[in-house]
Amino acid sequence: MAALEANSPIEDAIAAFRKAESNIHKCVNKGVFHRNTAARKVSALSGKLKAYDLARLQNEQ
Repeated sequence: MAALEANSPIEDAIAAFRKAESNIHKCVNKGVFHRNTAARKVSALSGKLKAYDLARLQNEQ
């Protein structure tokens, strides 16, 4: 997620996460990913988004 590396606003990062999540689920429907693999990938992205948000909040204080 390039939005996390570019120190962009959290709204951009959330939008990128939602788009990535949608694309991952589309891959499941097409048979590219197993659903557990997709869930693991979405979970990892969610963790990165949460860590980015926490780091951003700590830097603001």
